[in-house]
Amino acid sequence: MKKLLKVVGAVLVAIVVLACAALTWLAACRPNQRPASTETIERTPARIARGEYLVLHVGDCLGCHSDHTDRLGFPVKTGTEGQGGFAFDESLGVPGIVCAPNLTPDPDTGLGAWTDGEVMRATREGISRDGHALFPMMPYPDLHDMSDEDARAIVVYLRSLRPIRHAVPPTHLRFPVNLMVKFTPRPVDGPRRELDHQVYGETQMRRRNGVADRPERAQVDDNGARVLVAHVVEVGVRHHRKESVPVATDALSGGAHDLTVGPGTEACVRIGG
Repeated sequence: MKKLLKVVGAVLVAIVVLACAALTWLAACRPNQRPASTETIERTPARIARGEYLVLHVGDCLGCHSDHTDRLGFPVKTGTEGQGGFAFDESLGVPGIVCAPNLTPDPDTGLGAWTDGEVMRATREGISRDGHALFPMMPYPDLHDMSDEDARAIVVYLRSLRPIRHAVPPTHLRFPVNLMVKFTPRPVDGPRRELDHQVYGETQMRRRNGVADRPERAQVDDNGARVLVAHVVEVGVRHHRKESVPVATDALSGGAHDLTVGPGTEACVRIGG
């Protein structure tokens, strides 16, 4: 019996030692990262316009990185655009407290002291200026494959915001999330070019219709926008019709668009005359 207790004790000690060693390694390791680029991005009107579109309408970045009024819809409070400070805490399901940082060009509390490369790296790779991993409430995993030009446009637009001196409390994550988050960032391993939007739209339409491997189910012309609009119509019809109902979508520019939905069947879309 004593021998068994000694063996069990030795095993427990070994487990504790290994656990302590693993925690020490996790605490000391840094997330996977590469040096930020040294590029200085040229400020052009086209990039500012593109960046404004991406920040305000695609990513809704300022929705988190600003203060809000208590009016219907909680719109961004004028004069606080990009100042940060919105706190996500445990009441919202966050394992700790995550405060949206100041994105304005203020040199002391915002991005004014960051290089363009550091802002691009944080946006797509989730690495802060000092090398720590950002909590993926900032959706950098989804932005990882953003094109280089779109990333530049976002930086240029953020540089155009009015500098606001507004210190934001640091993020505090509870154990073990504070260690696990280090494995989320991924370096961008090469140039990211613009997508062919027609090919992308066609691919998404096929995937959503479950016809990725059945190209005969959808005929796509040279207007990717018409593909996406027709798909939106199809989704609405699927949800609201139980019988075969032809839907005329001639209002969509450029010719005939026939869409028929039958009970228990998928819709077929024919685009183009």
